[in-house]
Amino acid sequence: MGFTHRLFFIRLLFPVFVSYAVFFLVLSKTQVSLSAPIRLRAARTKTTRSNLRFLRLMGSEPFMLELRNITKDYVSGDATVHALKGISLQFRDSEFVAILGQSGCGKTTMLNIVGGLDRYTSGDLVIDGVSTKEYKDRDWDSYRNHSVGFVFQSYNLIPHQDVLSNVELALTLSGVSKAERRSRAVAALEQVGLGDQLHKKPNQMSGGQMQRVAIARALVNDPSIVLADEPTGALDSETSVQVMEILKNVAKDRLVIMVTHNPELAADYADRIVRFKDGLVLD
Repeated sequence: MGFTHRLFFIRLLFPVFVSYAVFFLVLSKTQVSLSAPIRLRAARTKTTRSNLRFLRLMGSEPFMLELRNITKDYVSGDATVHALKGISLQFRDSEFVAILGQSGCGKTTMLNIVGGLDRYTSGDLVIDGVSTKEYKDRDWDSYRNHSVGFVFQSYNLIPHQDVLSNVELALTLSGVSKAERRSRAVAALEQVGLGDQLHKKPNQMSGGQMQRVAIARALVNDPSIVLADEPTGALDSETSVQVMEILKNVAKDRLVIMVTHNPELAADYADRIVRFKDGLVLD
């Protein structure tokens, strides 16, 4: 190929090379995006537990979650129900927070917003310093799948599947192999004391055991946040204490937010109590 031809091709392809170079330069600089807080636990491995304890003692530990003047309205016909009326709260890692209040005061609405199950009307939910105002559906999906574990009063177990399969189900959307799903589910069940009950069906278990299965399912994806909505509401006193002991242990290395009607259990196990009334935070 002659010099003239080479020069022609250089002139032809030079703008393409420049475009690619600019694209990859911009991509390399764009490190903070909507997906930045999605895998909270992976990011937080860079901050050791000792550093977090030091920051907590110095009063400068960063917030994992912040609710900034959050409102939530439900519209039905001409009527509007103001479920949350501008609440502001902060939550830190490795904290066990109990939310107390009467039915209809906004506790569960707040929990659903923190878990990405519901959208706030106004205000902002800030996750690891990043606003969620511009979150798209895929961002909320990734946040729920990777960062949040849910524990409900009604257990929500699939009756025809055994305990192990119920826990494995939480990993089906995580892209992990079948072998890894199995090993992580076994480990989660062992963590809640059910390592010898793997192949029982839910109807062969007590209420406390089923709730422990639900907790194992919430933990199997190694979330940074565990949200528990009345986890002891259907349990007797002795079993409630067992479940609270498990949640207290879980809160040693992640944030646990629990909604409850039981002030005694909250006082005995939670690091902090937040009281709701009529869509507002009292203290």
